[in-house]
Amino acid sequence: MKAPTELTVRQPNPNPVRSYLGDRREGYLFQNDRPRQKLRVAKAKPNKDESGVWWHGAWSEYPHDAGPLVTKWKWLGRVSEMSRKQAQASLMAARLATIKRQYERDNPEAQIDRQIDRLTSRFRSAEALLGEGDK
Repeated sequence: MKAPTELTVRQPNPNPVRSYLGDRREGYLFQNDRPRQKLRVAKAKPNKDESGVWWHGAWSEYPHDAGPLVTKWKWLGRVSEMSRKQAQASLMAARLATIKRQYERDNPEAQIDRQIDRLTSRFRSAEALLGEGDK
């Protein structure tokens, strides 16, 4: 067995953040590399006692705390009563409503802004009806 003639010592990276950033000059320091979330619709039986087939919607969520991926699902309706497109639209509407509720819960100022806009729009409408807005 031959003894190594040269010992290589690995030097720590003097600036790890700069090497992570590379040539980027704009944007966030840490980028979210998660894949795009997809809504899925499939036919399924809710249980063995149910005679009909239902549309089953599923999606994946990434928690804000960077935890593991969470898969959630929702029963959308009977296959005999709605088409796949209708089931997809129902799932999309349900997801958008949930996202909107979460946003409003996390950003109460958005709710306040919307209420102020609604109140001032009534004011603007009254001014327009009375012809006082152009004075």
